[in-house]
Amino acid sequence: MDRFKETLEECGLHDLGFVGDPYTCRNHNQDEANYIRRLDRAVASQTWCEHFPSYTVIHGNPRHSDH
Repeated sequence: MDRFKETLEECGLHDLGFVGDPYTCRNHNQDEANYIRRLDRAVASQTWCEHFPSYTVIHGNPRHSDH
């Protein structure tokens, strides 16, 4: 993961953040095997952000996910 983060930095890419549900992955178990994680990320360069200043990354309702 460290190398991936270094590569993003070397390429001038940064996480765009998001609005909505903070978790994009759930296994819906009820015991200690339950987990929830934010797996999905959106990244872009500063130039892209300048071209699209009104961007918003939206995490939709996980109940409507097909995975």
